[in-house]
Amino acid sequence: MAGDNSDPRYVAYSNYVDAKTQYNRYTGLYDEKKDLDEILKNINDKRNKLQLPDSFFNKLHKLLRNSTPFYWGNGPNYCRYVNYRLNKEVRDTYHRVNESNFDILHTFVVNFNKKKHNNEKSTCYGHIEYLNDIVYNRMKILYDFYTLYDDLRSSTNLMSDEQCKSLLFNTYMYNEVINDYYNDYPDLYKKISDVKDLIEEKLKKLDKKCEETKAFRKPQKLVEEERKKEQDRIAEEERKKEEQDRLDRLREQTEAQARMKQITDDMQLQHETLQQVSQFREEPEIVRYSEDTKAPGYSPLLKSRGTLDPSVRFTNLEAAIPQPYRDQLEGLDDRQEVNARTEPKNFLGSLGLPDSITGVLGQVDPIPVVGVSGGMGALFLLFRVLKILNFHPYTYNIFT
Repeated sequence: MAGDNSDPRYVAYSNYVDAKTQYNRYTGLYDEKKDLDEILKNINDKRNKLQLPDSFFNKLHKLLRNSTPFYWGNGPNYCRYVNYRLNKEVRDTYHRVNESNFDILHTFVVNFNKKKHNNEKSTCYGHIEYLNDIVYNRMKILYDFYTLYDDLRSSTNLMSDEQCKSLLFNTYMYNEVINDYYNDYPDLYKKISDVKDLIEEKLKKLDKKCEETKAFRKPQKLVEEERKKEQDRIAEEERKKEEQDRLDRLREQTEAQARMKQITDDMQLQHETLQQVSQFREEPEIVRYSEDTKAPGYSPLLKSRGTLDPSVRFTNLEAAIPQPYRDQLEGLDDRQEVNARTEPKNFLGSLGLPDSITGVLGQVDPIPVVGVSGGMGALFLLFRVLKILNFHPYTYNIFT
C-alpha cells in the first residue's frame, strides 16, 4: 500500500521508547508456521519475485501477534514504528521493494487480520505503507536523534568515542534540517527540538567531554523572531516609560496649578480681610459723627472747633500740658476722689457733677504755678476744671 504521506504522524520521544521496547519483544515469540503459510498463500508468487525470504514474513508475523502494546493503549504508535522499521529494512536489504510493490506488506496485514480476528481492519491496518524518501529521511533523522539521547541517558557520566562520533553526526544533521523543520513542519520541529534540549542538559552533567563538538543552531527565522520580539519588548518598555513620564508631568502640572490656585485664593482672602479691617477702622468715626448730629444742642458751627468728639479734644488738650503740671493734676485727681465721697450732692451732684462752678473752683487747690506766664496758668486751671468735671459729649453740649 502506497500512501501520499500527507500525515506521517511522527512518534514523540515519550511514545518512541515504549514502541521500540515493544518492537524488540518479537524475538521472544515462538513461530506459528502453519498460520504463516496460510497467510502467505495468495502472495507467494509476488514475494518470490521480490526475493523476500520466509524469515522476513515470519518476523512480521510475530510483530503483529505482539498484543501487549495494544493492551496498554500504545498500539497506533507501535504500528507507526513497525512501519518505519519495515521501510528501513527493505531500503537497506531488499532493494527490489519500492513504492510500486510495497503494498504486498499491506496485503499480508489484511490476511493476518482475517485469519486472527476475522476482521481485515484490525491490527495495524492503515499504518503499513510505503514512506517516500523525504518523509523517510525526516523520520530517520528524528528517530536517530531519539536513539542518541536514549543512549546518553542510560550511560554513565563518561562519553565513549562511539557516542562522541554519534553526537557529532547527529548535531550536523540537526543543523542541516532545522530551518526546514521550523519553517514548514512545526510538529516535527517541536519533537526534535524538545529532545535536543534534553541532550544539551545531559551533556552539561557529563564528567568527560568529547574532544570535538558542534553547537546546535537555532533556526534562522527563530533568531529573527526573537530579535524582533526583543526589539518590540524594548520599544514597549520605552513607550510605557514615555507614557509614565507624560502622566508624571501632567500630575506635576496639576499639582502646581492646584498650589497656585491655593496661593491665589489665600491672597484674595487676605485682600478681602484687609479691606474689611480698613472699613472697620473708618466706621467708628462715621458712627460717632452720626451720633453727634443727633445729640441735643448740636450745631454745625461746632465743626469749626475741631473734631466732634469732645474726648478727642480733651485728650489733645491734655497732651499740650507740660509734664510737671500733668504730675500735679494726677495728685489732684486722687484728692478729688476723696472729696467726692464725703461731700453732699445737690441736683447737679446727682448727675455726677459738682454743686456749681464755684464749688468746682473751690475744689481746685491753690497750687502755685511757678515760672509760668499768666496765660499758661489760666489754661492749667481750665484743664483742671474740665478733668474734674469728666466731660462727655452730652455735658460738653450743655456747657457750650
